[in-house]
Parts: sequence; structure tokens; C-alpha cells
Amino acid sequence: VAHVTVLIRSAAGHVRQAETDAEGAFAFTDVAPGVYDVLAPVDGFRTNPVKVVVGDHTPPDIQITLLLSGLTETVVISAGYVDTPLSETPGSVTTLTGADLASRQLTTVAQALQMVPGFSVAPTGGAGSLTSLFPRGGDSDYTLVLLDGVRLNSMGGGFDFGHLETTGLEQLEVVRGPQSAVFGADAIGGVIQLRSKIGGRPAASGALETGNYGTNRLALGSTGSQGLFSWGAHVERSSSDGWTGMAPGTTDRVTNDNDASTAVAVATGWTLSDRSTLRVDGRVSSDDRGYPGPFGSNPIGAFAGIDRVSRGRNHNGLGSIAFTHAWGPQSTLRVQATYADMRANFTSAWGDSSSGTRRLTAHAQVDHAFSSQVATSVGVDLTGERGDSTYVVG
Repeated sequence: VAHVTVLIRSAAGHVRQAETDAEGAFAFTDVAPGVYDVLAPVDGFRTNPVKVVVGDHTPPDIQITLLLSGLTETVVISAGYVDTPLSETPGSVTTLTGADLASRQLTTVAQALQMVPGFSVAPTGGAGSLTSLFPRGGDSDYTLVLLDGVRLNSMGGGFDFGHLETTGLEQLEVVRGPQSAVFGADAIGGVIQLRSKIGGRPAASGALETGNYGTNRLALGSTGSQGLFSWGAHVERSSSDGWTGMAPGTTDRVTNDNDASTAVAVATGWTLSDRSTLRVDGRVSSDDRGYPGPFGSNPIGAFAGIDRVSRGRNHNGLGSIAFTHAWGPQSTLRVQATYADMRANFTSAWGDSSSGTRRLTAHAQVDHAFSSQVATSVGVDLTGERGDSTYVVG
């Protein structure tokens, strides 16, 4: 099978990849002696990881057979300290690939999470409205949300899924159940890890959509690899007029149920050597939505009027730099630093308020495999976080 991405994973969890040629052949160079897993994730097929022993002289010659299956083998990064094949993951994990999201025309992460068992997605209105996630009956601030390792939750754990798009995502991973041993106290109910698309055969994509309620969406993107450099760049602009009918029980027309959002994401990677990689990710987004109020939702008419003043605006900036070096099949070094600046402003009839979270994290980790059954990870995490809000007090 041509143009299949083949993964080789060391005992310490370091992953490299290669692509098959027109005849389905692939090769890895400069592989240190040791024991490795070889996988070939292909949509619609199943492949069990193949154990390969690399010696000092003769390179091994292996064949991977693809079997028809509803489950595609893939590598997940959210279920432990190192990258792990899905079939070997002990946790309760659901993965959705970029192909899954495209085939189902899922444009937001909230729509995708509705397919995950055990999670309840609760939007408060139409497009762009406040959307919360409840894991297995837990509170909405019990789930840790990560984008390429950057923590997206606000101070205190809450997260609004109303404006998180699927454009440019390669994989969505959901680990259900407590994951605090790996990610800390933020992951009481589970972890959602979003992975951006990067590398592969050079390609470009575009989508222009329009529909009811004055809804429009434009998405453009490009991914690829050239020599030692890989990239992924995506931009999306969406808008909707929302519901513009007459408010029940009144003679007023709703005019501010509208929503608009813009997001730009860029990912770049460099293969410094066969054992070292460097990756830089960045994402900026902004959104603007009106809140006409809970008119018509109370039988006694307590909320009969329309609030044409209330409006929320969010501005987010995220960045990450990650370095990985494999000393050999038994030892790997991983270093990552991330920054997030998430600001929100709300205008209402009672005045303006603002809130925000700024977070800087640094992570260093060394993974060492003593054997194919025994391994250890040792590292350190540093987090600096500041939150502010003028909603209650100044």
C-alpha cells in the first residue's frame, strides 16, 4: 500500500515515522540496536504492533499485513507519560482522527465530543454559545483540555467549548476517568488532548460553506514536509446571524443572537537529526457573540424582554516549543515550554467586566526502559498561573 505512514517506537516511547513508496516499501536509517515496535496506522485497517530486534550488522526485513477492521491502530499521547499504541493502552480511551472529523462534517470539538461515550455536552444556545462538558456525571471543571500540550482551561478548571474548531486537527484523544497521576489535579474526570496536523505529503485544502441563519464558514489550510522541515498552517473564519425571529410573548425582534470567530494556527517542525526533533506551535483566536437573554423561557414572563446590550468577546493566544532527543532505544529526553494568554470581556446593561488567565509551564522528562516489561519516567513540571476577574469585585 503506497503513501502509508509507518511508525517505529522505541522501548522508551520515542516515535519516528517514514512513508511507504509506490510499492509499499519503507525504511528507517540510523536505528540504534535494540527492541522496537513497528506500526502502520491506516484508516479501515488493523495492524498489531510488530516487535523488531535491531542488531549491530544485518538490518531486519519485516512485512506488515493490513487486516480489515473497524478499529484503526494509532499512537496516543494522553494515556501515560510516553506515546503508547492504542491497543496497548490500559485506560478508557477514544480517538477520533482528522478523517473521522471530516467524514462526519464535524466543525467544532463540541460536536465531536458528542460521539464520545460517558461525556455530556451541554450548549446553552446556538452557534458560539457557552458550551460545557460533564464527564461521567462530574462537574464541568473536572476535565483537562490540552492542545499540543498547552493547557486551555481557565483558572479553576472551567472551559468553554463554544468556539473550539476542528480545523487543522490531526487527532482528538479522550481519556475517561481520573488522570491526576499523569496530569495533576486538573484531570479529575478525564483528559481531552487535541493534536494539530503537521507534515506528510505537501497538500492544501479549503472549504467554503453557507447555510441557514446566515451562517458562513471559510477554512483554508496546508500541511507537508520538505527535507528536514515540516509545517501545518490553518485559518478559519465563521459567522452566524443566529435566530432573528420575534421573541415569544413580545413584539420585539431578536437582533443580537449573532456570533463570529476567527482562528489561525501554525505548526512547524525540524528534524535536527535521526534522534532529535524540534517543534513550535502557535495559535491565536478571537470571537464575538451577543446574548439576547432567556426571553420566553419562563411561563410567568419574568424574562419577557430582549437584552440587546449584553455581548461577550474572547481573545486567546497560545504557544508551545518542544524538543525530543533519543539517546537510544532505551532512553529519551523530552522538554516542552508552553504559554497561554486567554482574555475575556463582557458588556452588559450593568456595565463592563473582564476576566483572564495567563499560564506559563515548563516540563522536562527522561524516560528509560530497563527491559520490555519495566520502564520508568522521571521529570519535573513548573507552572506559573495568574487569573483575574472584575465580574464580582474590582
